[in-house]
Amino acid sequence: GTAEVQDAIDTVQEAAGLEEQTIEYLLRYQYGEQLIRKLAEAMEK
Repeated sequence: GTAEVQDAIDTVQEAAGLEEQTIEYLLRYQYGEQLIRKLAEAMEK
C-alpha cells in the first residue's frame, strides 16, 4: 500500500540522508518501490 511505501521512503531517507529528489528519481525507476522497501527492511535490522 501507499502508506507502507511512504514509511519505507521515510526510513530510507533518514537512514541514508537522501534528498527528496533522490527518492523521486528512485520511484521513477520501474522497480523503485520494491527497491525502497528492500532498503528500508535492511536498514531496520
